[in-house]
Order: sequence, then structure tokens, then C-alpha cells
Amino acid sequence: MGPGPAAGGRVCRDPGEPGQFRWIKVAGGLYLLYLGVSSFLKARKAAREGPAAEGRQQPLRYSCPAAYGSGLLSTLLNPKVGLFFLAVVPQFIPHGGNTLGMAMVLGLTLATIGFLYLAVIAVVAFKATQWLRRPKVNTIIERISSGILAVLGVGVMASGASS
Repeated sequence: MGPGPAAGGRVCRDPGEPGQFRWIKVAGGLYLLYLGVSSFLKARKAAREGPAAEGRQQPLRYSCPAAYGSGLLSTLLNPKVGLFFLAVVPQFIPHGGNTLGMAMVLGLTLATIGFLYLAVIAVVAFKATQWLRRPKVNTIIERISSGILAVLGVGVMASGASS
């Protein structure tokens, strides 16, 4: 951990200097307010330009090998997968049996369940994406999320100013 995060952590934890923490809260509130207002303005501009402008924004396309490689790399670099396997699977391997064979069967079972689960998630995400890309739905979501960001920013600023 570098000196910046360590100093930031010290400022946030040190009750002896509440003024510093207050300024961090106010700055965070201003940033949230900025995000909310800029998001709202961008959504209004996009709504004014209409569907013709949206046609320029094509979603990124991935080939099947690229998507598989990305998922594989993400899984291999995620230590939680290996730790889960090491923590849970040994209790299901019988003593004195074929340890490697049983571990492979349990691993294959886990991979099959994971594949089926993620296939369902992919289908649901595809359907949700189609619904969310409707211009009216997109406009409503943009306005609501912009308003929430702006209100959170004002709340954090008020909290920081009063502490």
C-alpha cells in the first residue's frame, strides 16, 4: 500500500482532525453532484438528438473465442475460485479412495453447475439489455440515476458541512 492510501486511511480514521474528514466528505459530495448533473445533461442532449445519434453507438462485438478467453483469464486470475475449491471439496472426498479421480469428478460437477448458472444469467442479461435499450426506458433510467446521484451529493455535502 502506498503513502497516498495510507494517509487517506489515517485521515478517515483519525477522530482528532475532524476538519480534514469534513473536507473529504464535502469534496465527495461535490463530485457526486457533478456526476448527477453531468449525467442528466448528457441524457437530455441524447434525447434531443434522437434515435439518429444512437445509431452511431454500436455495442462492442466479441467473437466466441475472445469471450471464452476473457472469461477463462478472469477465472484463472481470481483466487476465490481456487480457495473455494480447496476449502469445500476436500470434505467430500472419501478417505482411502481415489483422491485425484474424485476431485476431478467434483470439479467437473462444479464446472457444469457453474456453466448452467452462467448460461441462465447470459440469457436473462440479453433479454434485459433488449428491454433497457428502448429509448423511453433508457431516458427514464438516466433521469432517475442522475437525480439519485445529485441528491446523494447534496446529502454528503450537507453531512460534511454539519460535522
